[in-house]
Amino acid sequence: MLTIDVVPGVHLIEYAHVNCYLIEGQSGLTLVDSGLPGVWHELGAALRTLGHRPEDLRALVLTHAHFDHVGTSRRLVQRLGVPVHLHPQDAELAAHPYRYAHENPRSLYPLRHPRALPVLGSMLLAGAAKVRGIDRTVPLMTGSELDVWGMTNGVAAALAMTGLLEGKAPTWHPALQEGSGLRALASGAAMGANVAAQLAGGWAQAELHELPSSPPPEGTGSVGRSEGRPVAISTVEGRTCALSAVCPHLGGVLRWNDAERSWDCPLHGSRFAGVPVGRTFGTAASVEFDALLLAGNPLTAPDSRPSVDPKAGAPGSGEVEPRVGKLIDECWRHAKAIGAWGPGREALEARTAPGGAGLVLGDDGHAVLGEITALMESHRVWERFPAVL
Repeated sequence: MLTIDVVPGVHLIEYAHVNCYLIEGQSGLTLVDSGLPGVWHELGAALRTLGHRPEDLRALVLTHAHFDHVGTSRRLVQRLGVPVHLHPQDAELAAHPYRYAHENPRSLYPLRHPRALPVLGSMLLAGAAKVRGIDRTVPLMTGSELDVWGMTNGVAAALAMTGLLEGKAPTWHPALQEGSGLRALASGAAMGANVAAQLAGGWAQAELHELPSSPPPEGTGSVGRSEGRPVAISTVEGRTCALSAVCPHLGGVLRWNDAERSWDCPLHGSRFAGVPVGRTFGTAASVEFDALLLAGNPLTAPDSRPSVDPKAGAPGSGEVEPRVGKLIDECWRHAKAIGAWGPGREALEARTAPGGAGLVLGDDGHAVLGEITALMESHRVWERFPAVL
């Protein structure tokens, strides 16, 4: 569970009765303690919720090296290259997180404290008995400052130039100098060629494979062609979702990330884990809404087909995504207030009577919301269907 801003810029991740913290800097994050192995997916979800990517994690600080603090350290080093900082006297324990003295025999603890059994059980399920040590650590002495790289290139350049002019170049400046000159130009050209190859290869693969007619297995995703465009479809926690497979940043075709259960762009590392509009409206007929606001007119979702999603139903007119239209129809039928602005007006006008009671149309979303809020006070727009005697 993520608790945002326990104090400004410090966020708590609680999992299996063990805590770790994310501290936000100007351009990066520091993780304090790494919990148990099972917190891995919770950590990824927390980063996404905070608007960050795993690559934004700059450092891990271990307050001490017991197994419930070291849990994901090894994985963070191997997957992301995150440096692990801790006091040098804990380095040996970090490598062997179960080798420490206990005041009482551990085997007797459940017998002496039976109420702790649920806590111990959840910790075991989170991997408390399977923590692997870490032997690559950075000494962090008491009273020392954590030298974590968290600067944008512009800030780094300004500090470097100031230091050079004053004859006191920053300690990290020589490392940056290693990436300059002809070698850097050649490296940049090679990276550019690799990006171009990834771009062309991704589009070619997507065009060669048609989108599967059945949902992918749990925890997997695939890319295929649907109506002439690349579409990404995945199943996570029993929910099958589809979205455009084209990254809006550089135009690359996304790839499925098994570890994070997300779609990643191989060109620049962009990550997408959103739920497509169609799936969220699958149960519109069985849910009563207080009001409906439409800010857009989404295209038909790739999974809005009975062969992919049984809740899709029959195709609509093509003007409005079928399940969005279904949601509008249900709110209209139940005399609920409906507001729309921008492209959302097109969707609303395609499914409702012109000038119907309780319809608020405008160009300013804030103004529409204000009118909708006033209409909600009467629960329903009774004037829409006047009584006939």
